[in-house]
Amino acid sequence: MSCAITGGYALDCRDAIGGLSAIYVAQFDATNVITKDVNGVITAIATASFKKYELEPRFANGYDENANLSAENGTAFWTQETTTQFAKMNAVNQKLFATLAKNRMFVVVETKNGEIFLQGEEFGAMLSTKTGTTGKNMGDFNGYNIVFNAMERNPASTLDDIGAITVAP
Repeated sequence: MSCAITGGYALDCRDAIGGLSAIYVAQFDATNVITKDVNGVITAIATASFKKYELEPRFANGYDENANLSAENGTAFWTQETTTQFAKMNAVNQKLFATLAKNRMFVVVETKNGEIFLQGEEFGAMLSTKTGTTGKNMGDFNGYNIVFNAMERNPASTLDDIGAITVAP
């Protein structure tokens, strides 16, 4: 069999927390050069210029990755989903998210634990859901719920450091 099991899993300290601190978005281009070390960790993404999207730490921002496996079809692929919230429904944000909705993207996801993942490495990620809400009561959320989705051949690669990407102002 060509898929040898090469490692196990040991319990670690219970010091992880959920959520994201930021995402970084760049236009997808399959010709971008992605450099990895011997362990498959991304050390550089050349030519792509990323924009940073700061996330409110108390909002429900998260990244989910699911294996889709079919014994009957002999297939395996991974779905990657980044869920974000951005406060304030306004014309500037409306235009920003409408532009993202028309593109395929690389989405770099930075967790509150310091892990960094690349969503859409091989086929690109797309904005799949954009919901704007004013809220109904004075204390309700006013802003956008944005979901980025990707379907990839492999789980998301990790980046060794946010310095592996170029962040444009």
